[in-house]
Amino acid sequence: MIEVRQPTPADLEALADILSAAELGCGPEGRQCWVAVESGVDRVHKVIGGVIADFSYGDYGSTVPSGHGDNHAYIFAIAVAPEGQRKGAGRALMRRVAEGAHAAGLSFLVLMPQERRADDVSEHIAFFRACGLSSLAPERYMSPYGATVLEIQQRLRLDS
Repeated sequence: MIEVRQPTPADLEALADILSAAELGCGPEGRQCWVAVESGVDRVHKVIGGVIADFSYGDYGSTVPSGHGDNHAYIFAIAVAPEGQRKGAGRALMRRVAEGAHAAGLSFLVLMPQERRADDVSEHIAFFRACGLSSLAPERYMSPYGATVLEIQQRLRLDS
C-alpha cells in the first residue's frame, strides 16, 4: 500500500538519495514536500518517492494560459525509485500536489522536464501526459508542462 505524507527527518534523507539517483539537484528547503512510502513486511515503511513543489512561485516565463493569475503551483522535482515505479506512487504524489495547490487557491500547475537521456525524457513526458499535463510550448524541446489543477485532480481521481 502506498501512503503519501509529509516527510520525517529520516524520510528526507531517503528522498535526497532518490532525487540524487534521478539526477535532480533540488532540496525541500522552504517548499512543500511529500514522500510516498510503501508498507512492507512487519509494517516497515520505505520511502519510494517524493515531490518538491512551491505554491507561491511567481510567473517564471512559461506559457501559462491567461486567466490563471501570476502565481501558480510549480513542481521542482518529482521522482520515484525504480523499485517503487508502476505502483501508483507517482500519481499519488501528483494528486497530493494538486490538492495542496487547490487548497492554496492556485488554479494552474507547471513542471519542467529535466535534461536527461532521450528515452528517459520520453518516459517522463508520458507520465506527465497520463496525469493530464500537456506541453505549454510544443515548438520547444524540453518545454514546460502544465494543466489546470482541476483537470489534474479529475484525471487522477479517475485513476484511483
